[in-house]
Amino acid sequence: MNGSINELLASQDDLQVLEDKTDALASQAQRFQRNAHSLQRNQWWKNCKLKVAMCGALLAIITMVALPLALQATHIAADGSGTTTIVLGGTTSSSSRSKNELGTGIPTGVARLATEGTA
Repeated sequence: MNGSINELLASQDDLQVLEDKTDALASQAQRFQRNAHSLQRNQWWKNCKLKVAMCGALLAIITMVALPLALQATHIAADGSGTTTIVLGGTTSSSSRSKNELGTGIPTGVARLATEGTA
């Protein structure tokens, strides 16, 4: 009888140790889950920032390439007679412009509209 009581007490102590280990493991699992979720959120934001930076860089490169091409398409060639030929996307129109207007790059019609609007 005495031996059975001692075995029962030893078994109870073993169960208590096992319960403590189980509680510690559950606590570590919760902490791990929180840290994993936090890391996932941080990596998602880092990925979003990288995508925005890449899109911005791509947009800047496209702008640096497209802007000179667009300006080149709006080519103004002046001949010696004071008549200028304006080429806009393949269409050509001729007009007389003063020497001051040649340097502005603004077509005559637009320059007139701008001066009429201010009067």
